[in-house]
Amino acid sequence: MALRLIALTVTLNYILPCLSHPSLADEPLLGQAGQQRFSDEQSVDYSLPKPAKSLEAYSKQIEGRPNDAEAYVMRGLLYIQKGEGENAFADLSKAIELSPKHHLALISRAMLYEARGQYEKAIEDCSEAIKVNPLHPAGYNQRGLAYRGLGKLEKALADYNQATLIAPEYVVAYANRATLFFLVGDLKRAFQEINKAIALDPTCAMAYHSRGLICHRQAAFVKEEKEAMQLAEQAISDFDQAIRLKPENASYYAARGDLYSNLGQHQRSLSDYDKAVELNPRSRDAYNNRAIAHAELGNVEKALADCGKAIRLRPELADTYGLRGLIYANHNQPEKAMTDYNKALAISPNDITTLTWRANLYESLGNNEAAAQDRRKAQQLQNAGR
Repeated sequence: MALRLIALTVTLNYILPCLSHPSLADEPLLGQAGQQRFSDEQSVDYSLPKPAKSLEAYSKQIEGRPNDAEAYVMRGLLYIQKGEGENAFADLSKAIELSPKHHLALISRAMLYEARGQYEKAIEDCSEAIKVNPLHPAGYNQRGLAYRGLGKLEKALADYNQATLIAPEYVVAYANRATLFFLVGDLKRAFQEINKAIALDPTCAMAYHSRGLICHRQAAFVKEEKEAMQLAEQAISDFDQAIRLKPENASYYAARGDLYSNLGQHQRSLSDYDKAVELNPRSRDAYNNRAIAHAELGNVEKALADCGKAIRLRPELADTYGLRGLIYANHNQPEKAMTDYNKALAISPNDITTLTWRANLYESLGNNEAAAQDRRKAQQLQNAGR
């Protein structure tokens, strides 16, 4: 059974929510540093501060001054950089408790809420940050991401527009607006926006990453093979440039690995996933997709080990159970495969791919009635989605 099918499914499910929204541990918060033009008379620096001390130093500062909101914020930002979301959330919440109008704390906690899928709470924090400082674009940009997560695309677009109105050189808002146009099928404007972001700041790694993701996503749907390959080559070029600009960013290697996987270049994808995991050991998606590369290369035990790591990081997600079930099924372990398919469908009962795989397993076990039931449901879901 071809694992590339699930590789494509996983990649596309990953791309859509993550376009222009890099890993919290991998990117500076909310945008690009540098001078951002507000008006002809005024130049405003919208870069967000970077912690000047170590984690240990801020912890010692907090011990001596337990009501120091700024120290909690800075330690929270360091925790974000380390990928320790829970610790970051606790520190940012404490900072807001001590200083309810702390602009950076509100936006940073909103970012964590948005990453958790708690979009309404993210919007609340961003709206409060906007009240505190209505002339800072980061609050609008981050709220736009939360609105996008809720599917409220018009409100998201309005916030991105406001961010660029306040700061016409605020590159990250152009990148996010490009994503929005892409999601509604307006490819021409999507490419215009992302190219504008790159023109504004040719050193913006995030913009190249975003354009690479858009090209990759589009390559999966064009009918002409030549056009698809041109888009794939552009995506690889953009991911390469993003990595050159920010070689410490795990999500850029993971994105290039996803593309190599869908091109059937599994050894290359494995190398990129190895680097992504090295840089961010808590990246569930990197383990999940590295498992696919290992399985394609015949490294079954390593594939199963990576599935286990991905599941331990995010046990509430269905797709890794389905992937592990497929690996078990392909290597004559039907009982383990069935257990994993059942777990996946308990979490996501309308997943057409897993229903089809379980139907195949039922047939191989001689349970034609159960197989037919799964196939009927999969067909009904497919017809409903057309």
